[in-house]
Amino acid sequence: MIYGEVDKQYKRVWDYAEIVIKYNVGSSVIVQLGKIKNPPAVFKRMYMCLDAYKKEFIAGCRPMLGVDGCHLKGPYPGQLLTALVEVENKDSWTWFLELLMKDIELVADKITFMSDRQNAEFEQHMEELKSMSVGAHAYLSAIPTKHWCRHAFSNKCKSAMMLNNCCESFNNALRKCRDKPVLSVMKWIRRYCMKRTYSKWEGVDKVKDNLMPAIEKQLKIIAKESRRCELIQCGLLEFEVVNLTRDRL
Repeated sequence: MIYGEVDKQYKRVWDYAEIVIKYNVGSSVIVQLGKIKNPPAVFKRMYMCLDAYKKEFIAGCRPMLGVDGCHLKGPYPGQLLTALVEVENKDSWTWFLELLMKDIELVADKITFMSDRQNAEFEQHMEELKSMSVGAHAYLSAIPTKHWCRHAFSNKCKSAMMLNNCCESFNNALRKCRDKPVLSVMKWIRRYCMKRTYSKWEGVDKVKDNLMPAIEKQLKIIAKESRRCELIQCGLLEFEVVNLTRDRL
């Protein structure tokens, strides 16, 4: 891999794409050019989805994706959406997500996206509503958003994750490669994911029970809390659960 001369890496983008597709069968690598109508054409975007991660996500992961972008540094700055794009905007996000949905099409209709922009956009619109009608703002604010706001609706994905912290943690890890040339960035990400996957595999291999440690810990807390609860039967298989030290659940 060439680290010294940045320009040389851009000339080898297509070679890199062909090698990944050839030796990692089933993977997707898309390179898009800019200035096609006004030569010379220049590198614009690059998308890569490795086959192993694609298959394992479809086979064993919850249909939930956190999306975020981060700035690239160096002589040719851009945005990293875990694809490489020129700028983070509607066009680049649409391009990226359409390719991603094609790769995971077997579960695409079940995917729930988590974005750090949802809350900011929601608050912005709520403030605009408040400026138009204080009464309407107060009325909606008193109703849980899950009953009337689309971003809060269930999409069949059941998860306790309420924040986009996973993406923020990944962005933090990417600080080590943001100033590197294009192919060095892609190679760094691939190796990082490979090492992290193996590390997680080692951790899971040490678990001897049927439950993961985090879930087992949660169940113990729930079991302890249940000692302060009372069941009041109201039907053959229906009960009301009453917390004796707090309120009704």
